[in-house]
Amino acid sequence: MEKTKVIVAMSGGVDSSTAAAMLLEEGYDVAGLTLILSGNDKKAADFTASVKEVSDKLAIDLNVLDLRQKFDEKVIGDFIRSYEQGKTPNPCVVCNKKIKFGSMLKEATGLGASYLATGHYAKIHRSDSYFHLHKGVDITKDQSYFLYLLNQEQLSKVLFPLGQYKKEEIRAMARDYKIPSADRDESQDLCFISDGNYRNFFLEHTNIEHKKGPIKNMQGKVLGEHKGLFNYTVG
Repeated sequence: MEKTKVIVAMSGGVDSSTAAAMLLEEGYDVAGLTLILSGNDKKAADFTASVKEVSDKLAIDLNVLDLRQKFDEKVIGDFIRSYEQGKTPNPCVVCNKKIKFGSMLKEATGLGASYLATGHYAKIHRSDSYFHLHKGVDITKDQSYFLYLLNQEQLSKVLFPLGQYKKEEIRAMARDYKIPSADRDESQDLCFISDGNYRNFFLEHTNIEHKKGPIKNMQGKVLGEHKGLFNYTVG
């Protein structure tokens, strides 16, 4: 009987790597797909090599998709425009809809996969023909709020193997699978901002004037000094 093919979105981290190992153990035909979203060619090659270390360990094929231009236009561009308009963006939400479960899901389908699996801590429940997005078991790691823009077609083709587990259980599994990144520290910063300082990033990528000014109350009393209005958004 032919195995169901699943493409796993792989970053080389403990979550996506363990998801791939779990699906292999469950009997799926598994291959990896990693995205190049930012950085120069040298950084892209180094990143791909770190992911390939995991795919080689699991003995699965690794596909690479370079989406730097689209990521720059759809995610980073939206991030900058939102701040310019005084809004507080969530680039991960945009990335999930347009990149990971947009272009990446399309690529996975083109590779003959029935599903795209990721290392998100979330769950999908099916009721009749409707797919419901739910929080993962580990509330401290729940990522369902990053995925709320996914539509029914996308949800019908996605697997979240980690949704039933807590983070410490996943790390324990990773050690059992001997995954290289089992004990690697994780980052929750924006992937395209290396130092975690979005203000510096914003100033480097826009022509907006960085003007300081007074902060006043309704009576006109000066309470302090702001560092540029773009630093203060609704949200």
